[in-house]
Amino acid sequence: AAGKSVTQTLPLINNSRNSWNIRVSVEGKSFNGPQTIQVPAGGRAEYPLTFSPEWVSDVQGKLTMTIMKGDGDVDERMYELKGTGKEPIAEDKVILDCQARRPVKHVFEVPNTTNERLNFHVESDLPNISGSSNISVGPRGRGKYALTIYPNVSGIMNGSIAFVAPSGRFVWYAVELRVTAPVAETKLEISATIRKAAEVEIAVSNPLTQMMTFDVELEGEGLYGEPFLKVEPGEQRNYKFIFAPLVAGESQGAIRFFNPELGEFWYRLKLSALRPEPIVLPTIQCPIGRKTTSKITIENPVETDIELTVLSSDAMRFGIVEKRPVVKANGTATFEIWHSSTSVGERIDGEITLSSQLIGDWTYIVSGIGSTPEAMPTTVIHAPINTHLTRLIKFVNPFSRPVSVEVSMKSESKKHLSSIRIFSKKTKYVIAGNKSIQIPICFMPKAMEEYRATLILSRDEQLSWRFPIIGTSLAPVSTGLIEIKCQARKVVEKIVPLNLDSIEFEDQSKPENFRLEVSSGVDPKNAKDLWKNELIDRCITAELVEDKLVYPNKKLLLKVVFEPLRTIHAPVNFLVYKKSGGCWKFNINLVATEPEIDDAITITGKLGVSKSVAFGLKNMLEGAAKFEAFFSVDSPPEYTVRPHKGILEPEGKEPTRFVISYKPTEYGKVRAGKLIIRTNIMQWTYKIKGVNQRYMKPVVETAPLKGYLEAGREPSKKLLTRKPKKTDYLSANRKAVRSNKTYVSTREKRKAPTVSK
Repeated sequence: AAGKSVTQTLPLINNSRNSWNIRVSVEGKSFNGPQTIQVPAGGRAEYPLTFSPEWVSDVQGKLTMTIMKGDGDVDERMYELKGTGKEPIAEDKVILDCQARRPVKHVFEVPNTTNERLNFHVESDLPNISGSSNISVGPRGRGKYALTIYPNVSGIMNGSIAFVAPSGRFVWYAVELRVTAPVAETKLEISATIRKAAEVEIAVSNPLTQMMTFDVELEGEGLYGEPFLKVEPGEQRNYKFIFAPLVAGESQGAIRFFNPELGEFWYRLKLSALRPEPIVLPTIQCPIGRKTTSKITIENPVETDIELTVLSSDAMRFGIVEKRPVVKANGTATFEIWHSSTSVGERIDGEITLSSQLIGDWTYIVSGIGSTPEAMPTTVIHAPINTHLTRLIKFVNPFSRPVSVEVSMKSESKKHLSSIRIFSKKTKYVIAGNKSIQIPICFMPKAMEEYRATLILSRDEQLSWRFPIIGTSLAPVSTGLIEIKCQARKVVEKIVPLNLDSIEFEDQSKPENFRLEVSSGVDPKNAKDLWKNELIDRCITAELVEDKLVYPNKKLLLKVVFEPLRTIHAPVNFLVYKKSGGCWKFNINLVATEPEIDDAITITGKLGVSKSVAFGLKNMLEGAAKFEAFFSVDSPPEYTVRPHKGILEPEGKEPTRFVISYKPTEYGKVRAGKLIIRTNIMQWTYKIKGVNQRYMKPVVETAPLKGYLEAGREPSKKLLTRKPKKTDYLSANRKAVRSNKTYVSTREKRKAPTVSK
């Protein structure tokens, strides 16, 4: 670099028995070195050649070495020299630690390497500086230049300062400013209740004659505001931001304003996140022996699901119905607080807290007052006529102390009492505190009608619990097989006659009224099969053609419209209820066969190489739906599909992407498969056709006969009559794939042909 020196050594090796005395002549500006050098016998030495360019230039030179070898022999060697002077490097890197909006001064040394006085012009890209624009330095001297820097924003800034001579030569320094933030304007104290927002305003003025834009930085949890603020010339504008904490506690924060012209100013913030006051819920009126609930709503303001932990001050009397309360991201959830009273007229207070490690606690003040017991939930019993069925009714002692109860059965009809009985001779029970008993009830209908009775547990004349019981007679299930069948995505309508055996008319002069219920027979507790209820509700519509019968008619007509969107094979229960009592159950088998093919997809692949195609699919029905994608059992294993499971997006959103892959393992006929994509309600079917690339038989470029003819020779009779040996290439290739070897014929070795697989 200009103004610097670089030295390069030239190796000199003396293999003789005499020492060498060498005279050196260096020609060329900026090149120099010692005039003599000695190399010992059998040894070596290094000649240092120095290049010292004064400025940016390309310099030519010559180095001449005259070697006196000691035996009177003289040898001369010449070298051409080329040197390039590059732009000067920085004299130094100056690092200045300072504070924004406060001046910092530094003195730079300016060297003059020439033999004449130079007036240097000062140039710099550093912001907000002051100092003389020129400096004069004497020959071979060093001047002192003072520079004042006034940084207006914090951060690390890099720049330079250069001292330029009239000839264009210059020296320069690299400068790094490490600027800390200025002193805070003031300290603001902001407080807000967690999960609520407090709004704050700060006035910002613009004293200049042009509009200023301030960049704004907010530091601290729960601070939200715009990233910039524009202020018109000579005006003042309020910057608004909010403090919305999620977790209680105190913390520090800051708000900073940046502008290249006006600099940086900021405010220190003391942030106080306060716990919310407990929420007082209305008093819950609760009959003794039952649980009464009150609903609460919780909002989740964060981007992730939160699971809540429940803490109750009195877990025997207050709690949350949901075992695992969860609130979805950016959503709300409603939960039920339950209360169980243990005494009539006495107020009980408690506290329930739902806690989240991420966003804090919700605390509720709860209270409840016990009242006299109300009727307990009705127990419904279905039993075939002239048979008996036993059901257990559970009673929990709501008191923490033992209680003695007397059990009895009452009904407005003696006939009903004879069919609904307590299946135990024991009539008195002593139940420990907060424990339960189970009372067996036997129902034995004798006619196709409805039976009603009430089980009563009495502690005394003022306190008793009543359990309503409804018994419904069931007619024998029809043994005839009724089947409704059609192809998926088709519609079939069918009228089914229903024979009501054992029907009794209370008044033969009046018609009997009926109602219909459809049930899939899925146990509500079996969450795995609940989708079948949705499927049946979607694909079937049923109604009674007439909902009345007049004596002596015993046949109803059922109209069924079956419109399946996917394959189904499921029994459905149709229950016919007589208004005056009695129920007939009919089993109808619904069968939906495979739908028509939606589309055919052809994939061309190479042997042993996987080839894929992709397509998008949306859910035709409202909303997103879970799906499963698979190939039918008769499809070849060369086909795969992904994803196997997922969510099928509805209209208006990006379609779900499916990728089908085909990897043939042998040549042969076309391999066809069937892809099925199925939701709980809908099904799509695709025929997949896998085609191998056409096999090209290898072609031999030259033949023995052609060589004979070109040479002008007559081929022998044996050569003319020789038949080429046939090779079964298909069999050879199949064996090669199984053994992972490659088959190449003798002629193919000379130039292997290209074979499509």
